[in-house]
Amino acid sequence: MSCPSLVNDVLFKIVFGTANSEPVLKALLNALLGYTGEQRIASLTIANPTLEKEEGIGMAIETMRKAYARDEVRELIRMREKARRDYLSGLADARNEGLELGRAEGLEKGLEEGLEKGREKGLEEVARRMLERGADRALILEVTNLSEQDLAALEKE
Repeated sequence: MSCPSLVNDVLFKIVFGTANSEPVLKALLNALLGYTGEQRIASLTIANPTLEKEEGIGMAIETMRKAYARDEVRELIRMREKARRDYLSGLADARNEGLELGRAEGLEKGLEEGLEKGREKGLEEVARRMLERGADRALILEVTNLSEQDLAALEKE
């Protein structure tokens, strides 16, 4: 998790902490706190409604403006944003690749299990027919490779 930037702090201050932002701040606080009716915050006082009075904020804003004015800083910011997009894109690609691989493996396993189940059902059907024709149990067990319990279950059907 990255630390909030100075830009975020300044923007938050502009949107919610200046003299004209009292209605917006009240709405935000009431929504976040779930206040309704008489609970709603009706008025509030913003202790320091100007950016310049805040200790060091003027200097920080000026430093930020100077930094953003330099080509190499803008290029570093652009490269950092690109690296983050590339990273997130790589994560998405890896996730999708993993999902595709999982689906393929699941499909293959399901197909194998289905074929095995079909072979078992086929052998049971052969055993039923042999039983109907009076074939010897030992012969049925040898031909179908069924277990004694499976053959006994078929005989009860």
